[in-house]
Amino acid sequence: MKLFSLPYLAYSRIITSMNPIEVLFLSFCSKKSRERIKQIRFHAYYAVISTEIVEPKSPTLQLQCSLSSRYILIPFQLAPRWARCEGRRFTGTIDGVRHYFRSMDDEDDGTILYSDIKKSGFQISNYTLDLVQGKLEKLRMDLNLIDDWKGFIAEPCLKSVSRIEILSETITSEKLSALFNNIENPWHVHIHSKVEGRVNPNSIIFRSYILIIYETNWITREHLLGFNGKYLCFINPTFGIESIIEFIKQWKNGNNTKFAILKMAEVSQEFMNRDRFISEFNTKPWDPTKREKCYIYDKDLLWQKNGLDVWKNSSLGDGHSSQQLVEFFVVADSKLKMSWGDTGLLVVTGSVSSQLEDFSSEILENSGEVDWGSSSNTLSVVSFAKDAVKTTDWELESGS
Repeated sequence: MKLFSLPYLAYSRIITSMNPIEVLFLSFCSKKSRERIKQIRFHAYYAVISTEIVEPKSPTLQLQCSLSSRYILIPFQLAPRWARCEGRRFTGTIDGVRHYFRSMDDEDDGTILYSDIKKSGFQISNYTLDLVQGKLEKLRMDLNLIDDWKGFIAEPCLKSVSRIEILSETITSEKLSALFNNIENPWHVHIHSKVEGRVNPNSIIFRSYILIIYETNWITREHLLGFNGKYLCFINPTFGIESIIEFIKQWKNGNNTKFAILKMAEVSQEFMNRDRFISEFNTKPWDPTKREKCYIYDKDLLWQKNGLDVWKNSSLGDGHSSQQLVEFFVVADSKLKMSWGDTGLLVVTGSVSSQLEDFSSEILENSGEVDWGSSSNTLSVVSFAKDAVKTTDWELESGS
């Protein structure tokens, strides 16, 4: 092929600028083409398997090799009837199996690739990822849509996944545990599902760097106290406040030194009683001279009236109480943005002194650096009455 008669830098630049579907097609031309492509350094910008991309819903690999290129979609299903006469046809052999492919452009910047071989989604995905030296980074799945569950969780490419979002309405604890048992290092985990059955508190789920739980019916005291990550969030928690208090006490006693942020959203005053916090933890009013870099809102409204600080091993005073729904939170510097449209709790330890990388769009929008001043042993709880401020379309702006 004339392309590969060019110097390496020349043909590598040409190939890395191609759309992924063109690279895949080129790899099927000859064994030499495939070997030359595999020597090129691609940047797999985005590699995710999701059940939310195509209709009817099924697992689909979405791969994009650069910001400027189109992406490829590989549904784990046969082409729907309407698509069987559309697009371009070509053949390719993967692991000795000959596929008749059909590709067509979607309405955005992607190309959808179908094969005539049933249950070949992982085979094609593994071939494509290996071709561009990419790794699967994210799962966004309704696990109940998986037909071959045992085959799915046994796939080697899942081991590299670091971001997981479980979208199933209900899932069994056995299925949830089986998935995470095959993942080596979950970094960012969202679980939207109601979980039926007991989940082992020692599961790798609770060692995730970031863990966000939307349905808390399955969360127990043992799960909370066993969390060994950095950021933890619960939406509409149903477990008791005593577990939260015990969790904070555990941090104050020096356990889980990595812990940085606890957020609880959609929490009523009945559940998250601020007076209860005051009675359990010696608190003092937020000190503007020590937390100046954290100020975002008007000090008269928040920091001096309702701000509370919880410090390790210190003698602290009383604070302001509220009988209404409240929001507890702590914010960082002007580079960090956060939207507030709910009622909840955010507890931030003062040990956060480096970048908060992508702490979910629900919690921290636009990652940034946090400067907590001179102390590295503080836990901060800030609150205000929900009706005291506007929560619609609020975003944190530059600190004062």
